[in-house]
Amino acid sequence: MRALRIALGVGTMALGVVVLLWPGVTLKVVAILFGVQLIVAGAMRIATAVMSTTVDGWLRAVLFLVGVLILVAGVICLRNPFVSLLSLVILISLAWLVDGVGQLIVAGSPTVSRARWLYVLSGIVLIAGALVILFWPELALLTFTALGGWLLVIFGVMTAGSALRERSSVTHSEPMRAGGSTAATA
Repeated sequence: MRALRIALGVGTMALGVVVLLWPGVTLKVVAILFGVQLIVAGAMRIATAVMSTTVDGWLRAVLFLVGVLILVAGVICLRNPFVSLLSLVILISLAWLVDGVGQLIVAGSPTVSRARWLYVLSGIVLIAGALVILFWPELALLTFTALGGWLLVIFGVMTAGSALRERSSVTHSEPMRAGGSTAATA
């Protein structure tokens, strides 16, 4: 188990380094995998709609239509992988924009008596971040990729490090786990 955790940690670190060194290629691979996943998911929904005997007719029609839409979205992602990534970034920015406006509305609510400034600050930061992403989506993608790469490196180091430390702590406590004491086993 320890060797697997060390291997996982080293593999995670290596993946993080790859992401940091080749962010453009990483984004394209992620977009292509996303497109393939959509095609498979769409095909499975279509197959379920066509072959199912336990689902009502109207629900089968809905499943079929949703499956076709998902499949078409997957094909579009594969034809232009960057469009799928930009769509995701734009959806994130719109969510931040709505959340920021919501924070400002909450700050103006008479029910908020303390820390009103935190709601205002949160709303401003969310709206500013959303606008940055909307105006520079490519920069946002590269920033998300860099952040993801660094997180992979950090998680890899933590995983491998904890696996390496685990071995030394197991060695010292092993006699106690077996029910004996260190004096009795010496």
